[in-house]
Amino acid sequence: MDYYEWVLTWNTVLAISTAVMALAIGATVIYAWLTVRHNKWARYSDLLMRLQEIWDSKEYIRSRRIVNQHCSGTTPEEERQNLKAAIVTFDKTDAEEFYIIVRISNFFENLGFLGRKEYIIREDALKLFGDAARYYWNYFSATAQYLRFEAAKKQPDAWIYFEDFASGFPNEKERLRKIKAFFQRYLGKLR
Repeated sequence: MDYYEWVLTWNTVLAISTAVMALAIGATVIYAWLTVRHNKWARYSDLLMRLQEIWDSKEYIRSRRIVNQHCSGTTPEEERQNLKAAIVTFDKTDAEEFYIIVRISNFFENLGFLGRKEYIIREDALKLFGDAARYYWNYFSATAQYLRFEAAKKQPDAWIYFEDFASGFPNEKERLRKIKAFFQRYLGKLR
């Protein structure tokens, strides 16, 4: 019987310790990657929950009530025009109601920005707030058109992310086509 004699040399000890250290470093890297990934999703979940808390807060409930009060009318177009008239009047008089009402549109404008820049997953935002965004865009669209084309100080980019969010984030080519058409129409009115 041949026996291999294992002689414990420094080279053998060094090889074994190098292999153990490589395994430890690999396990540490995997653990760190999993921890970072978990923390990223935990922060993202916290962000979505915080947005939901903001939407359900007393301030936003009050804002939604005031918007709904000004959206009275017999037809959807009349409701949009009533809200637009209220916003324009409140803006001219610097009334507190102006800031309460536009809080809703600014909320969706911010969500649209976060979704377009991919800071939040668009599908998640649409699942949580898509129906409400479409509902409120129906009312705020007339005011957006007013701010873009008719106001004394025109705001060509008024609530573009809100509109983008309410329309479900159309693909980028379609969005760019709409923006190009918008500016062509806007520049045509200036001439």
